This record gives sequence, C-alpha cells and structure tokens, in this order.
Amino acid sequence: MLNHATKRVMEAEQARTSGEAEHKKTAADYNSCVGHMRQLEKKHKRSINKSRPYFELKAKYYLQLEQLKRHVDERQAKVLAAKADYRAALRNLEGISEEIHAQRRSLAMGAREQGVGAEGDGPDEDIASFTMESDGLSSDRAEGAEAALHAGLNKLTSSAAQKQKDEDEQDLRVGSAALLLNGVS
Repeated sequence: MLNHATKRVMEAEQARTSGEAEHKKTAADYNSCVGHMRQLEKKHKRSINKSRPYFELKAKYYLQLEQLKRHVDERQAKVLAAKADYRAALRNLEGISEEIHAQRRSLAMGAREQGVGAEGDGPDEDIASFTMESDGLSSDRAEGAEAALHAGLNKLTSSAAQKQKDEDEQDLRVGSAALLLNGVS
C-alpha cells in the first residue's frame, strides 16, 4: 500500500513539474507575442490610427446587420403564421359557403315564374303585389334590400301608369285634332 501511495505522489509531482514547464513555455510564448505586437504597434502606429475608424464602423455595422437579420427572420415567421391563418380562414369561408349553397339547394323553390321583362297575360298585371321570399339565411341587409326593391317597384309602376296616362291624353288630343280637321275640310 505504501508503495502504491508513493507511486501516486511521484506521478502527481511529475504531472505538476510538466505542467509548470508547459506553463512557463506558454507564458514565454505569450510574452514574446505581446512584445512583438507592441513593436508592430509602434512601427505601424500611423496606419493603425488611420484604419481604426474603418474597423470600428465594420464592427458596428456587423452588429446592425445581425439585428436586421433577426428582425427579418422574425417578420418571415410572422408572415408564415399570417399566411397559415389566412389559409385557415379561407377554408372556413369555403365551408360556410358550401353549407349555405347546400341549404339553398335543399329548400323548395317552387315553380319558376316568368323572367324579368317577360310579357304578362294582361295589361293590368300588378307588380306592386310582388313579395320577396326569404331563404332563412339572409340578414337585415336583405330586408333593407327588399324594402328598397318594393320602393323601386312602386316608383316604376307609378311612372308606368303616368306614362300610360300621358299617352292616352296625347291620343285624345291627336284624335280631337283629326276630328276638327275632318270637320273643317
């Protein structure tokens, strides 16, 4: 046991002496490099002073560039997230639209009536009695549009009636004038 402990102490002392020698060698190299650096500084002092602003600006701009790169990366991540949200919103809207179309197709629309501008059976067909049927999906805007449609239809029927009245009066005047001319000649 004693031999083993003595052996370990000897190995530790050898490691210490080799470490000290390595440290002295490294310290000597460091001191040599520092001395050489000081000589170069003295020799090239003017050039160093002239180029110092360049290297200071270079370091400053590299820091700014790194900050801008991080900013761009953050923005790109936000753009990707926004695009994903946008795609999800579009899918949701498409689903809602499909549901609305399916509901509208499933509702019974009834028999088709004459199209817009088609001639009716008689001259006294009443457009004012027209009512809009709701499909159950419309909002208040649809009710407002229906009210505007009724107002427009009322205005149209009253202008058509006024036009018919004016034409009748014109025909009456032309007929009276023709009778007067026939009676005079």
